[in-house]
Amino acid sequence: MLLVTFSAAGVPSNGQIRKPFGIEARPALLALMLEVERGFGHAIIERISDSSEFAYGSFTIDANGVPTITLAKDDLTEANLAHELMHLKLVLQGHPRIDWRTRDSRFLTMEMAKELAGLLTTIRDAIEHFIFRPSITAMGIAADPEDIEAVARYVHERHLKEDQQFSILRFFGLTLSVRDSALRHQLLASYNRDGLKAEALTGRNMALQVQRANPKTPKEATDCLIACLNIYWAGKRSATLLSWSSERLGNITRAVAAIGVTFY
Repeated sequence: MLLVTFSAAGVPSNGQIRKPFGIEARPALLALMLEVERGFGHAIIERISDSSEFAYGSFTIDANGVPTITLAKDDLTEANLAHELMHLKLVLQGHPRIDWRTRDSRFLTMEMAKELAGLLTTIRDAIEHFIFRPSITAMGIAADPEDIEAVARYVHERHLKEDQQFSILRFFGLTLSVRDSALRHQLLASYNRDGLKAEALTGRNMALQVQRANPKTPKEATDCLIACLNIYWAGKRSATLLSWSSERLGNITRAVAAIGVTFY
């Protein structure tokens, strides 16, 4: 792979201004990208998805420690790029990959694997967003602007028959993300209107757990994830931190947290 070198201002060695994903990125964002690339020792592979089922962005790290960021073709924005870069920066700072463990073979199914992976997207990612949102805002970039739009849209719709667990997770994520108190009150009122008061309470308790803990370190964030899982699963399952370890991926050492899941 060809590694292109950049100055602190995001100017490649050939003198051209760097435009990741074709984005006219501000210097602070280019500096963040350079910081992440230096941490991994690799240029970030940029991919654009035109799938109708893919939105915003995602990141991966392969076995050689090479990071890839994928953005949706209709979401090539500074906010989405900053978002994925910050997730990668947290990896470099020691935030772990989660290794789920359970002793009950009845639950070692593809369906359960998908559910647990989904909880990392909805719960762990929301905690990480809470951690790095101030850094994105400090760059002059609006963090997760789509969440404000989601609340504004949601309060005018009816959701009487939606999945209970989805309702909890959405309330949790939006409560953590949206700073406008009036919008948060509207969200709560719409849940009460639709008979989802219990779901709102669970989601609110999860959000309060994060806000009160105010996690900064990898250990604090992982403890916060476990606490939120136990609120979410109350009486049905429980999560426990079993161990910390690490894995070598090319130039980096990535932390791994083993979380045990007990089913009742």
